[in-house]
Amino acid sequence: MSGIRGSITLADGITYDNSTTALNAENVQQAIDILVNQNFINNILNAFDVMKAVTLADQNTCTERVTQVQFTAASVSPTASATKILTYSNTGYEYQISGISWVLVP
Repeated sequence: MSGIRGSITLADGITYDNSTTALNAENVQQAIDILVNQNFINNILNAFDVMKAVTLADQNTCTERVTQVQFTAASVSPTASATKILTYSNTGYEYQISGISWVLVP
């Protein structure tokens, strides 16, 4: 498989773009890992018993914002969680979201 360039489109519109480096077993495994993680997140988010815990920054001020949301669902896994982390950049008098990432805890 080395030497092949392009992208791999998996389920749910997840695309692993590999247009600048050759595909190899490691690249394909990374794409599969992305798909597995995305399915795990979706299973938690769509569970009937999903619970959310929200963490705020600058609580009770005019710049209050959500910094992370932790999702759990006992029906998916009694110990697993998916945490959405939001990062912000200060643009004068307000904050704008500059990044969103997910952390999975099995």
